[in-house]
Parts: sequence; C-alpha cells; structure tokens
Amino acid sequence: KRLKVLLVTRVEREHFGGVQLSTLVMARGLQSAGHDVYVMCNSDHTFVDEFSKEGFTVVPAPLKLNVASLFTDIGILRRVVAERQIDIVHFQYASSVFMSPFCRDTSKSATVRTVWTCRGIRKGAYWIMGPFANRFVDVVIGNCRQERDKLIERGVSSHKVAFAYNPPAIGIPESTTKDVQLLDELHIEPATTVIGTASRLSPER
Repeated sequence: KRLKVLLVTRVEREHFGGVQLSTLVMARGLQSAGHDVYVMCNSDHTFVDEFSKEGFTVVPAPLKLNVASLFTDIGILRRVVAERQIDIVHFQYASSVFMSPFCRDTSKSATVRTVWTCRGIRKGAYWIMGPFANRFVDVVIGNCRQERDKLIERGVSSHKVAFAYNPPAIGIPESTTKDVQLLDELHIEPATTVIGTASRLSPER
C-alpha cells in the first residue's frame, strides 16, 4: 500500500545532529519505497532546503518549545492530516509527541497512526513521556535496545515498543588505513586500536 507519511522534526542551529540527519535519510528511504513523504518542520534553517530539493513536501510550522507555538502547531498538524489524508504521523522529538492526541479528532483522520522515535530524553522527562506515549501513541521506537528497555521501565507498554537503530547518515569509508600524521598529532601510537564515534557537540555527549 502506498502510504502518506508525515515526519515531524525540529531544526535548531545549536542542536543540529542525528535527529535531523536521520529524518532526511528516513524520508529518502520511504520515498524510494514508493510512499508520499511530508516533512513538518520550522523553516528558519538552511537544512530545510534539503527536504525541498529532494521532492518532499515541506510543511512549515513554528515548532518552538512554548505553549503558544504548541497551539499553532496543533492547528497546522490537524489541517495537514485532514487535507492530505495522512496515514502515519512520525514524531522525531519528544515535545512534539504532545500533539499526538489531536491527529485523529476529525472524521477525515480517524485511521491515522502515530509513531514516536525516542533517541534519549532528560532523565525526569521519561516519567511524563512514558505514560503519555503509552496512551496516545501507537508505536514507540527506541534507537537502541537500552532505550527500548528504559521506555518500558518508565511506563510504556512492551507491546507497543520496538527498537531500530538510527539510519546511517554518514558513509562508511572504503579505506580504514590510519592517518599516521593525525595519530602523531594526537600522540597515539600507530599500533593502538582507535575507536571513533560521530556525534553532535553538546554537553551530554
């Protein structure tokens, strides 16, 4: 079945990272599988142009972390879900999940399904988001086994929680030969095993 999928994500200059890249890779995958992809995001970042360039329908919304924005965002979400006959709304970050109860409150959107991918949130927020998602979200996806288990521990039904790693957004190099000059700059012996990770720069990382 050809589905209409709305991905809801937020782009911040100071927190640009895996969520946004994963959303882009996911959108590409859904599109290549023959589905119609819509991306609801704030339009004040140059990265948003990437969605438009690749043929995704961009739905601009404030998506700010305050109550006034939430009401505006809910109105935009309701309109898009009803007018576009969206089948799945996939929330990419925690605060957007509070819009999930409003996805199916019109006759035109009675069958829409909601998904939330949780990539880790502040410790205390789990006790709020867990029960809320358990009631208002159809499927919750942790980005690893540990995240899935954490969600279950904090109130999300094990029957609706799964896990899926973030889609790779960075190509794996064909050559893994060590850069001798770089090792020397970092004072690392050439025979030492080196493990790297790609991540945004932020205090919790």
